Amino acid sequence: MFSTSLRYPAGVLLLLMLCLPLTLRAQLSKQDQETAKGEQTPVTAGQIPAARSETSSENMAKIVVYRESESKGKAKIKPPVIYDGFLVAYLYNGNYVELQVPPGQHIISSNKEGSRILVGKKENTLIIDAKAGETSYIQLKVVMGAWTGVGEVQQVPEETGKAGMASLARQEPDWTRAGKTWLDGQTELAAINVNGTWHGSEWGDFILHQTQGSRELKGNCDKWDIHGVVSGNRVYLLFSSYGDVTYSAVLTAAGDKVLDGSYSKGLKAEDTNGKPMHLTKD
Repeated sequence: MFSTSLRYPAGVLLLLMLCLPLTLRAQLSKQDQETAKGEQTPVTAGQIPAARSETSSENMAKIVVYRESESKGKAKIKPPVIYDGFLVAYLYNGNYVELQVPPGQHIISSNKEGSRILVGKKENTLIIDAKAGETSYIQLKVVMGAWTGVGEVQQVPEETGKAGMASLARQEPDWTRAGKTWLDGQTELAAINVNGTWHGSEWGDFILHQTQGSRELKGNCDKWDIHGVVSGNRVYLLFSSYGDVTYSAVLTAAGDKVLDGSYSKGLKAEDTNGKPMHLTKD
């Protein structure tokens, strides 16, 4: 192993012989790690990668609407939280709701419980400039009117918001309710029928059921349940798992066997690009 022309003291030679296996093991370990990096398991069709840019938390914005505990008269009132025109929660006393949304401008509104939102009344409506990776904090208070309490919203600094919601209970947004409102807003008669099996490279196979002459459709794809409507030559889809809506998509017919469009996490606004979705039919 060593040249016979070199002479080492016995102690040094023994030390070299002991350290060499450790050095080799370290080199092999490093090689194994590099090999593992190059052999990561690819994403299976139908499984949406959690770290993709359009759904990663670093590339989304958060809006937190919180309501501190109020007196007995106001405590029973549950004012609505309206996100971009969609009812996502009736906020209970001492609760907060957290919305993960695409960056950009969004409207947060409130009103009296069970009422349609009065857009344009400044006390009830805020325009939030949500930035990727940042959190906007909205305080909701119940203000008593002549007959009932009305929710009023106010944007507060981050420090104020964090302190205000620190001891509050988390309430999950009801995207299913909001999704129904989103679908109900698409009112054109169906100009196409998308019944059958469709193929998407990232999502796998879509099985869609649309009765002839009907606007409504249902289906599934991998782990997702699909509900939607056909409005004109467009298809509006909600993807849910165990009842919780996670993604939405808007697709336009580009021929008899092609649907092109995009999808987003949460509810897709018309003016957002989302991630491309391309479906084909045999």
